[in-house]
Amino acid sequence: MRCTLVADVFLYLVVIAEMQGGDLGAEDKRKIEKNAARVYTAGPNGTLLRTSEE
Repeated sequence: MRCTLVADVFLYLVVIAEMQGGDLGAEDKRKIEKNAARVYTAGPNGTLLRTSEE
């Protein structure tokens, strides 16, 4: 059931992006590349903290 709801939200977002002229495939690739360049260190409680601006 939960996966069905997530799929519904995903499809809704795809439709909105297409209506706005967006390319989710290209944006997804750009975001993954941007996130891969980020640097993280462990915080005092073990959570990851971003230490780079990118």
